[in-house]
Amino acid sequence: MNVVSERVVAEVKCHLCGRMAGSLESQRSPAVRGVVFRPRANGQPVRLVNWAGLRCDDCGGTLYLDQVETVRERTEPSPEQLWGGAEPRRRRPSPDRFN
Repeated sequence: MNVVSERVVAEVKCHLCGRMAGSLESQRSPAVRGVVFRPRANGQPVRLVNWAGLRCDDCGGTLYLDQVETVRERTEPSPEQLWGGAEPRRRRPSPDRFN
């Protein structure tokens, strides 16, 4: 019942000036196409189909991926999802049970 999702996160740097242009994120699933680019300047995420056409904002140079890492996130199901309601209350055993 545990759900494990993988995503790839990489820094995007310029070949000419060496400045960091932003970061890329992509789901590690064949069903998901494209990547999410977070530029250094404003940080607003942009969905891209092909990131190869991106250029450096400062010098116009081509960009490359640096420090690529895979991030795994595991989500645990809540008690409501497991048992269909709130966690059941534990009851004390009756005293007659031990006699």
